Amino acid sequence: MGRKYCRQVWYSCKGKRFFALGLENYKKGWELRNKYFKTSSSPKTFSFFERDSNQLIITEGMFDFLSLATIDEDLVQNSDCIILNSLAFLERIKMLILKYDRVLIYLDNDPAGEKAAGSLLNQFDNVTDCSNSYSGYVDLNEKLIKEGSCKKSLTLK
Repeated sequence: MGRKYCRQVWYSCKGKRFFALGLENYKKGWELRNKYFKTSSSPKTFSFFERDSNQLIITEGMFDFLSLATIDEDLVQNSDCIILNSLAFLERIKMLILKYDRVLIYLDNDPAGEKAAGSLLNQFDNVTDCSNSYSGYVDLNEKLIKEGSCKKSLTLK
């Protein structure tokens, strides 16, 4: 699933070359993940896949999005999708929420994710919180890994 949305990105740091799994964001920067760290390039913002759908999916991070695409590929393929890449970008995407009939949010089951979900639910009538589908887990990726519902987990080893 990662090949459909991500690229291998090579970069240099302190004279050494590295590579990482990269997800391009809305402003052409990259979210970067490898075995040793997670980082991003500038400019940093949310990632957005537009498919002219009336339904929007919002996930908190890259691996949550890839996990959802693994669990329910049809849902992801038939929806516009935003990967926040940080809850700090929630304010930037609020104007986009208004244009959709239905918005499904898959934020982390932690205090920050729950607070963000509550804020969206209070502000918009078209938002549905889907975190109950992975209750007992921090996020979709943890559920996918621990339940073994996929032969290839979405972790970097």
